[in-house]
Amino acid sequence: MMSVLPLLPTEELDFTRLTRTGMLLRAQYLFTQANPAWDDYSVAYVENLLLEGLATFLDLQRGTAEARVRENYPATMSDRLMAIRLARLVNWSLPGGTAATLTGSFSLLGGGAPTKNILLPEGIRVRTTNPNSPQRYRLTASYTWATTETYKSVGAENAELISETHEASGEPNQTIILTRKPLIDNTVTITAGNGVYSEYDTFVGVAATTRAFVVRTDDEGRGRIVFGSGLQGKLPEGSISIGYKIGGGTAGEVEANSQWIVEDTIYDVDGNQVDVVFTNATASQPGTDPMTVEEAAVQLPLQSRAIRALVIASDAETIATGIAGCDRALLLTSDEDSTFEENYAKLLCVGRGTKDSTTGTYAPIAPSQSVLDSIAVLLQKGGEYPLRQGMVLDVVAAPFKSVTLEMKVYKTARAVAADVAAAIRSAMTEFFAVTNVDGSMNTEVDFGVRMLGSDGNPIYQIPWSTIHGIAKDAAGVRKISTAIDGFLINGARVDLLLSSDEFPKLINVVIYDMDQNGQEI
Repeated sequence: MMSVLPLLPTEELDFTRLTRTGMLLRAQYLFTQANPAWDDYSVAYVENLLLEGLATFLDLQRGTAEARVRENYPATMSDRLMAIRLARLVNWSLPGGTAATLTGSFSLLGGGAPTKNILLPEGIRVRTTNPNSPQRYRLTASYTWATTETYKSVGAENAELISETHEASGEPNQTIILTRKPLIDNTVTITAGNGVYSEYDTFVGVAATTRAFVVRTDDEGRGRIVFGSGLQGKLPEGSISIGYKIGGGTAGEVEANSQWIVEDTIYDVDGNQVDVVFTNATASQPGTDPMTVEEAAVQLPLQSRAIRALVIASDAETIATGIAGCDRALLLTSDEDSTFEENYAKLLCVGRGTKDSTTGTYAPIAPSQSVLDSIAVLLQKGGEYPLRQGMVLDVVAAPFKSVTLEMKVYKTARAVAADVAAAIRSAMTEFFAVTNVDGSMNTEVDFGVRMLGSDGNPIYQIPWSTIHGIAKDAAGVRKISTAIDGFLINGARVDLLLSSDEFPKLINVVIYDMDQNGQEI
């Protein structure tokens, strides 16, 4: 016979400790009260299966409720849609993807300069010939190719321009769901029958006569356009024309000297078709992927602390890293650099480079000027997060400390030299990455002023032994030579020293196989 339980709980319930076993036991006891002669709770009877099903259903409800509770806290959330919702509570939004950009050039198929000026309007499309992952770019401006030029340099972006037309409903808070995704932030333009509308972060404080709209992006990257209520934000009228860009992300990056197809027809000023080819001598500047849930879990508490005010230095850093394209930031003042004037500060930013195909991590790069300008606008006088009166701020790309490693290694039994070299390089790439695979901050490396000793004060260095240990622990490494030149950082057996504003950047890893007479691998 089963143990005796009270018919109903007599103590205050702790719902976090409800389990399927406990619920089943209580259900069986209640069933026994109604059927005292029943003592066989095996699966041989359909009544017992019903009890099992009830316990399973209640356990599912409990698990669902607990999962929903976890999603309400940044530290435990795993759902991107919930991260977006939590961000709205502090008037912040998760940065979306940005488009990769490149500088390329058009030239005539047969070479030479054109006999008549050639028009290259904004939006001309070119596409790589890679059959597995073709990338499409569009010109970001209009160009005129003069007869004195044998080629024409142009700027292009990995994005597609979409146009849609909708009708105004006349209802407050009209919402339009865009048909294409993923939406690139800050690219939506809207013209209705009653004029041009401008994008706002929120309708709070927006006048009834202001033609405003708000963009909300969901967890799939699809944009939702929300118009005002008539009391806050003017209702649109007539036909609504919407333009926006889709694409972006690291997937749109292309290597130098890729092969291209010009998708649109090119004409000269007289309307004659011209045969041209497109080339890119340099690789694209990388785009960025939308902020991950893991990144948002770190950013949300910081953004909630920096609501519309800069109180401490880290607030400026938080605001900077909330902009797509700036993954690490450091605010330097006279407290960290004695050469600075008292009311001067420098905000240093590090961006995320190309994704490493082996480790999935990202190397540090200098952010684009447009990213730096976006941050500066937020922090300037009249911006959303103005600095205190009299403070002068420069927003710049952080200087890098180039790192070259040389090492002499001995392999484990039957290890293949190429595999060992690949393992070491992957380990070093991961160690010096600016962000981890999931986009969260890699805490192994940082600015020089943040490299601290045991007393909590800056020591401006990454220990030689730390980097040496990363190489030693790589798969297939038996040992590293103990000779004076067995493991060198920038040509010396010393710690990696950084200036206060420098961020380390791995440039090269040179490996010598001491089992093969020091052959480089």
